[in-house]
Amino acid sequence: MSGRKSLTRRGTAALTALCALACLTGCGGERVVLIPADAIVRAGPGMRGRVWTETPEGSWSLSKNKVEIPEGMYILTLTPEEEAANGLNPLPKPTEAAR
Repeated sequence: MSGRKSLTRRGTAALTALCALACLTGCGGERVVLIPADAIVRAGPGMRGRVWTETPEGSWSLSKNKVEIPEGMYILTLTPEEEAANGLNPLPKPTEAAR
């Protein structure tokens, strides 16, 4: 019987070590990094998403399909003052865009 108890203890110890290792490394292989809204970033490889484009009338239209964003393209946010200074109309509010 002592041999069986020894195997159970070893199995329990191995399982505990495995669980501890899994907790230390995290569950996912990716992490999320939040950046400030006014930060300038560049597109990475293989980036796709829906984009806003300005229409000839001066309003904004959200693309129906995802488009490929060229790697290295700068992505930035303009303040309302910068939009006005460049003659751009502001984007619709998020609730309006969902319609």
